[in-house]
Amino acid sequence: MSPATVAWIARLHGWIGLWGAVLGLVFGVSGFVLNHRAVLKLDLMAYAPTHQRLAVPPEAAASPQALADWLPRALDLPRAKVRIPEEKRRPGAEPPPPTAEAARRWTVMLNTPQERINVVYWAGDPRAEVTRERANAFATLARLHTGAGLGAGESSSAALYPSSPSIRSA
Repeated sequence: MSPATVAWIARLHGWIGLWGAVLGLVFGVSGFVLNHRAVLKLDLMAYAPTHQRLAVPPEAAASPQALADWLPRALDLPRAKVRIPEEKRRPGAEPPPPTAEAARRWTVMLNTPQERINVVYWAGDPRAEVTRERANAFATLARLHTGAGLGAGESSSAALYPSSPSIRSA
């Protein structure tokens, strides 16, 4: 190998090691603080909630899945992780009749590392209730540490910088 190649490899190794050490340190400190925040009496994570009503078009009001497919575009969060929570019932309990109020209410949750969004829609209503909770810097770091809002195969840098390409999970 030529001396220029060896120097280039050494420089590359140094930069990768430096950034790896910085990321390892951030990951370690955030993990320590998350595990010991009650003992240390730290209240670093904070969320700023906002509420709004969002007009729902008829094609999105057809089913919970149609609403979940429409919401990321409507809220300008194309990379958000969307989840439709299952209704929790006691084991062995009878399912509610189709006319029950619970069957008419749809809940969709969207998550990104910077915010969590909860959308409640009542079938037939022209609007949905949207609750957005924007995380402060430490809460965002904690959400990145736990993988909140990240899909399988996505990196944290792709979540922070949506314009960069990354692998999307199916």
